[in-house]
Parts: sequence; structure tokens; C-alpha cells
Amino acid sequence: MRETVSLEIVFPYWTAYRATLQILIRSPLAIAFASIFPIMGLVLISLWATRNHSITLYDVVLLLGCFTFTPIITAMNIYLARRRNPLSVGPFKYVFDESGIHGSSPAFENTIRWVALRRVIETSEFILFYFAPTNAIAMPKLQLDAAGALNSVREITRANFSSYKDN
Repeated sequence: MRETVSLEIVFPYWTAYRATLQILIRSPLAIAFASIFPIMGLVLISLWATRNHSITLYDVVLLLGCFTFTPIITAMNIYLARRRNPLSVGPFKYVFDESGIHGSSPAFENTIRWVALRRVIETSEFILFYFAPTNAIAMPKLQLDAAGALNSVREITRANFSSYKDN
């Protein structure tokens, strides 16, 4: 019988925000959409420079909006989802075993089998278990390490998911 790891994860707002950004930057489509506003900001700057436009407060606010649109919208979406969606209320209990990742909270129970995973990526802060191109379960490494489960989760993942990438 293989090892089983059971732990409870809490996602404070900023941890959830950083995890969402980590997932978004690994999606080519999300990067394409998120690039539209900064590109428009650069176009405005180049037009203003070539046409000798005098910068006003309105222009500064417009540029700030262009360059901060995606992070602000992401932060707002997470805030609203956490307020309105009972599935996003933790704490979350996760069990890793040979059959998959079992997640539960007071509002749900879910199992993601290892065969359903598309990829697993370890970053400096998270282990991301992708089950769709832009959807992943993000495990904060600090909380895994504090629970003494980081190496066990890595071992179970390596044993059951052959293309595990740790950075």
C-alpha cells in the first residue's frame, strides 16, 4: 500500500491572489488577453510622444488603468468569488493517495484522478495541479512544508504522474 497524505489548507486572500496570477501567467490565451491593455497604454504613449501631447491628470489615470487593469480585475474577481461562492470558503482538506487528489470543504467533496491531470508544475511558492489548460489546484508550499507534507506530496505526485516538473 502506498503512502497517503492528508492535510488542511487555508487560502488567505493574498495567497489565493498569487496562486491565481501563477496560473494565469502559464496560459497563453490569458497572457494574450491580459496584454491588450498594456499594449494600448504603449500605443497611447507613442502617439502622445509623436504628436507632442501635453500630459494631464486624466492621461496619467488612463495609463495607470491600462497597466494595472488585469491585476485589479483579478483581485476584484477573487474578492467577489470569495464573498458569493460557498465553494470557495475554506478551510480545505486535501488527501493525496494513489488514486488522486481528494478535496473537501464544508460545501463540497471532489476527487481529481491522476489520469485527469494535464500537468503538474512546481513554482517557488506553489505546486500547481492542472486539470484543464487554465484551471489548477494550487498547493501553497509554505503550508505543505509547515504540515510536514511537502516531500510526501512530491513523492506521491512523482509516483503517479510521470511528467511532474519541479523548478
